[in-house]
Amino acid sequence: MKNRLDDLDLKILRLMQLDARMPLKQVAAILNKAVATICTRIKKMEKMGVIRGSRLQLDLSALGIEAIGCIYLSVDRQSGKTKKLLASELNKIKGVVSCTSITGQASIKVEIAVKNMKSFNHVRDTIASIPNVTVLNGDMEVEVIIPDKGLDF
Repeated sequence: MKNRLDDLDLKILRLMQLDARMPLKQVAAILNKAVATICTRIKKMEKMGVIRGSRLQLDLSALGIEAIGCIYLSVDRQSGKTKKLLASELNKIKGVVSCTSITGQASIKVEIAVKNMKSFNHVRDTIASIPNVTVLNGDMEVEVIIPDKGLDF
């Protein structure tokens, strides 16, 4: 089995990232390929780790989530152990969506999605209480100008 993606693999990914629930029969018809070929390619990409799963795209405002933003942190003595402890603490906090290590003045970016500004401030204060963590600043999303359109490859 090849470990490289070819043009057909990329075409499948482009379609599936737009609608992961698209029936494979429809993908096959659009690409003028057999359903079995599409199934084989998807399984190959899952085995390679290119496809790790699929998620629904949610309308956060329909769920009552109005405060979306990021909090930027500085972490003392950033080591593998420190990152694991931080991840463990952040995973306990309702409203934390993701956490990534970044470059710049801050070393960690935490994405947050909660119902309102009061909840956002509560999450920020909870994060600030974690040992060896300093909250440097935070940003709130005001308006989505370009929604997630998937990768352009």
